[in-house]
Amino acid sequence: MKKCEMKFNPHKTRHWFITSRLREIYQTSNTEAEIKQKKNELIKYIKWKDEETIKVYEHYFDEESHRKAHDGMLENMAEKEKEYMEQKKSKRKNKPNLTVIENNVDDIEIDNEIQELLDGLE
Repeated sequence: MKKCEMKFNPHKTRHWFITSRLREIYQTSNTEAEIKQKKNELIKYIKWKDEETIKVYEHYFDEESHRKAHDGMLENMAEKEKEYMEQKKSKRKNKPNLTVIENNVDDIEIDNEIQELLDGLE
């Protein structure tokens, strides 16, 4: 390190190592049991006296997991919206042409208020 004129903070280096190792554990493990076993091996390797120390690092992965789930939800919502819009378009295209049938309406009695409304539309 002196020859290369590099300076490392041991605490930050250790933090980087543990975070990197935890990321690898989560990415390569297939079961919760496997994750737990690998985390226990890491705890022994690091020689932590208190196994609870790993929780300081795990919050990052909880947040990352939440972000992935949230992103998945947003992608799903966008896909559902796209499907809805496609259905809406196809319904507009497939609407049958309406045929207006005119009947003799002279015999129909219409309420005065409704008639005023209808007259106002003309």
